[in-house]
Amino acid sequence: MSVDHVTAELDRLIFNSDDADAIVVAIKGRWGEGKTHFWKNKVMEERPAAKNSYVSVFGADSLKEIRRRVLLARVPRGIRGIAEILGGIADKAGNAIGIGDVSSAMPESLQTTLLERFMFKAGMVICLDDVERMSDKIHQEEFLGFLSELRDELRMKVVLIYNACEGSGNDTFRLYQEKVIDREIEFSPDLHNVIRLAFCDSQLGQDQTVMAELVRRCATLGFRNVRLLLKAKRYFNDVAKTGACQDAAALASMLYSIVLFVFVSLGRDRPEALTLSFIRNMSDWDSLLPVDSECEDDDSPAGIAAKLLAEYGYRHTDEVDKVLLDFVETDILDIEKLLEHLGDSPWRAQRKRTEERISEIWRTHLHATLRDTSAEFANELQVAALESMPMISIAMLDQVLSMLVRLGRAQDAAAVFSEFRRVRGDSLVSAETLRRIEYQPLKEQLLHELEAAALDNRSIREVLCSVAQLRRIVARDKRRLCQFGVDALLEYFLTEHDPVLLTKLKLLVRAAEALGSADQFDVALRRMARKLPKLIAARSPMNVLRVRAVDLGDYLDKSTEDTVVNLPPSPPCRRDGPSDRRHGTR
Repeated sequence: MSVDHVTAELDRLIFNSDDADAIVVAIKGRWGEGKTHFWKNKVMEERPAAKNSYVSVFGADSLKEIRRRVLLARVPRGIRGIAEILGGIADKAGNAIGIGDVSSAMPESLQTTLLERFMFKAGMVICLDDVERMSDKIHQEEFLGFLSELRDELRMKVVLIYNACEGSGNDTFRLYQEKVIDREIEFSPDLHNVIRLAFCDSQLGQDQTVMAELVRRCATLGFRNVRLLLKAKRYFNDVAKTGACQDAAALASMLYSIVLFVFVSLGRDRPEALTLSFIRNMSDWDSLLPVDSECEDDDSPAGIAAKLLAEYGYRHTDEVDKVLLDFVETDILDIEKLLEHLGDSPWRAQRKRTEERISEIWRTHLHATLRDTSAEFANELQVAALESMPMISIAMLDQVLSMLVRLGRAQDAAAVFSEFRRVRGDSLVSAETLRRIEYQPLKEQLLHELEAAALDNRSIREVLCSVAQLRRIVARDKRRLCQFGVDALLEYFLTEHDPVLLTKLKLLVRAAEALGSADQFDVALRRMARKLPKLIAARSPMNVLRVRAVDLGDYLDKSTEDTVVNLPPSPPCRRDGPSDRRHGTR
């Protein structure tokens, strides 16, 4: 049942009915689809506060605790302490019926009953949420008996919220629900309603085009968890509030990226290989648009992840995306870096539009029809590529050129490539691998650039500073470190004087271990990283302590650790001056 239908049904059964029509209504649905959010932000916001209240029974370990929470839900927030409130109300209730001060003389259970009779009025609405998350110490029949009491004796209207697959799966619950629950409403909003619930109050929430596209993208992922979508909205709101970007298209692009990152970070049903690291390593040229049979038939974990991202509309990770990735991973937004990279937001938005235009041509002629539209397909690709020449990515360019060749338009492909080089120059974006590049002139140009990039004259110190700054080893640093080899690195660490020398060693080793592929550079670096701590520690007992001090002791074998001798104690630290940490030792 959709959100509007559920709202109308609740109005009919509860809010627009006579106060004397006591009832117990259950709202059940799948986990994370917004039942609680719907009640709090749609039902309660639009209904009289004096007539309805909300209580979560999550974590309650006794019926007494639940009754206490229900009572407190009727007390205005921000006034006095709980004990004072309940005691004062109990005395007031006792005076009203002529029995005087009862807070100290009457058993607590009777006080609670008295309070309920005094505070609860016929027709009041109480919502009890998280029913399936009550403590096992509370017997279901005891809880359902309490619901009967609220309905039959106090003439209240009770709404239960629980996950259909959990709350109603209990045998005792099923046994009693026929006697206690009068109506069961299935909360199963379509994806459009889920997105509307989550993003209606965001900066782009009223942009129908953006919301429709977000619905399409979330449908691709099977992403409909309102809790996680609300988390994505909070991330997006924080970014939007910086005022760093006023371009609507760029803002929409950031919204789509953040939603994807939250799904990948926290979603339950994502492909095995689809991780934030996988997304972070998607370079500018490495398109995931599935255009040939080799890509479409790739059933490897990485291939499945790539195809899903292509369907979502995410093709590469730029610098703004990396800032947003870090934000989702760490909950810390680097505003200065975001401002720095958003300086080119109009360019970024235009490039996104270019990709969407060419992707739409692709879908129209390759996937949406079986008619022979080869001439129209080639003409539209050529025109779109030429018109978007300053913005088209290498990945998209390669796809266009390769398809033109397949369609018998090799001369047109050469003309497009010639225009691309004229507009963009010979300095193309370098790639770590050429496995997806098909158009031979483009591949030769990239190979030329890779060979030029191989002429790297940086020192070990410069490369290690790069690793320390990025907290990872990028392709250029991998090649250069492998050129040095383990012996040169060992000599550097043994002879260099640097206040953060040990920190650099630790970062190098950890970053190398994080390289998970079977690429030759990754394999070589992992071997070097595992050798370095052992080789350094073998030079002196003091180095053993140093290696262990930066948590690299796991790389030492027993014979190396046995070389540790009894060193003289350190001199006492002076309390009136800074400690000497110049050499990075502990």
